[in-house]
Amino acid sequence: MHTQLSAEKTPTAHKVYALIIQLTTKWEEYADDPKFAPVKDALEAGLTNTNKWYRTVKDTMMYFITHGTFE
Repeated sequence: MHTQLSAEKTPTAHKVYALIIQLTTKWEEYADDPKFAPVKDALEAGLTNTNKWYRTVKDTMMYFITHGTFE
């Protein structure tokens, strides 16, 4: 995800929200997968933090402006 954003030559704020959702979805899958049991607590802590910041950002004008302009 970092690679996708850093390779861009133009502003990417409108892509950040979609990438956060993709990241969250993957971490949720990993947290439910027994193979990742050793790091499940870390994944859940990351999800809690990511969800907190996503909810905070989602209530800003930037969220609506970027979606209205680029999608």
